[in-house]
Amino acid sequence: MRDLNSLNRVLLIGRLGGKPERRVLPQSGRPITRFTLATNERLFNKTTRETTDRTEWHKIVVRGNQADFAEKYLTQGQQVCIEGRLRTRSW
Repeated sequence: MRDLNSLNRVLLIGRLGGKPERRVLPQSGRPITRFTLATNERLFNKTTRETTDRTEWHKIVVRGNQADFAEKYLTQGQQVCIEGRLRTRSW
């Protein structure tokens, strides 16, 4: 049964850290593309009146038609908006 009181949705706006890397899964033959995305946050210290930037890096994986699009049109340093779900992977 689905829990109607929960939501797994994320919206990231940032810059690509490198060129997207495309692969094809050997079992299914479906393409996947991976790339990193940097998001920045500016923090202001009231006592010292200084601002500092904090960068968070995200590993993004896209599948199917979106994988083909990402490989073809996305370039390093380009600002993009990504919407999707969070998944935790373990090895």
